[in-house]
Amino acid sequence: MLRTAVLILFLLSVARHGCPQSYNAIYSFGDSISDTGNLCTGSGGCPSWLTTGQPPYGNTHFGRPTGRCTDGRVVVDFLAEHFGLPLLPPSKASGGDLKKGANMAIIGATAMDFEFFKSHGLGNSIWNNGPLGIWNFGLKYGLRVCCGAGGQGSYNYNNRARCGMAGATACGDPEKHLVWDGIHLTDAAYRAVAGGWLNGTYCSPGILH
Repeated sequence: MLRTAVLILFLLSVARHGCPQSYNAIYSFGDSISDTGNLCTGSGGCPSWLTTGQPPYGNTHFGRPTGRCTDGRVVVDFLAEHFGLPLLPPSKASGGDLKKGANMAIIGATAMDFEFFKSHGLGNSIWNNGPLGIWNFGLKYGLRVCCGAGGQGSYNYNNRARCGMAGATACGDPEKHLVWDGIHLTDAAYRAVAGGWLNGTYCSPGILH
């Protein structure tokens, strides 16, 4: 259900009066789990062939597709909001000030090249449909997909009619779902992940410790 991702965040620390741990920029590297729209930086916005650039992507928070592969924000957005920083602009966007942070993540990126995966018998796709079943972050529907054509088994997923394609629709309560489109998580799930990174539930030590 969920493709594995490599996400590396660099937080540049600066000293501020009365605040021993604060940040002035975030630099994010990764794939669609953390991409904030690097395929949607052209003059025409998201290309028509990009399903994740079509409604109902983005509807929960932004009210429109932004190139993020979810109904709203990704983890790095919640981290930026927590530290009072602007949401990270895609690095491919023109006119950005890289000193204030940037998002180099892009859909489909991997940490290693294709030959590495091929040499390990993994081909060109890596999928993970197990461990997240025990990490539902208290969300009601677990691995049941919110957006798509639906009706395909217990996961409610149809790979031939994914979210953003003709005939696909979104559930009315994405805030209760873990999985947005069968590959990526919801805004609500990413919020929970960000909280776990900040307080130490999902990393050690937590960012705030």
